[in-house]
Amino acid sequence: MITEKRASKLVFECLNELYENSTPPINWAWVKFFYGNTDIRFWENHKITEDKYTEIVKKYKKKLGPRYSRSLDWDLLSYAPTTSDLK
Repeated sequence: MITEKRASKLVFECLNELYENSTPPINWAWVKFFYGNTDIRFWENHKITEDKYTEIVKKYKKKLGPRYSRSLDWDLLSYAPTTSDLK
């Protein structure tokens, strides 16, 4: 069974991988540091293809299991980079 601490780490890793694969690339720790206490809509400045987004999210949902994959969905709604048609 996955712990809440492990689930939190996996959500962080998922967001990190999404942003590292976005254009322009950035890591999630830097996003939190730079934008953490601002009203800047940082996710609008980073684009990721829908295919890459889906690939990464599926990987982490599998690791998280049904209990924590919903919390991942909520975090992604709030923080994920914008999907685009970039190829």
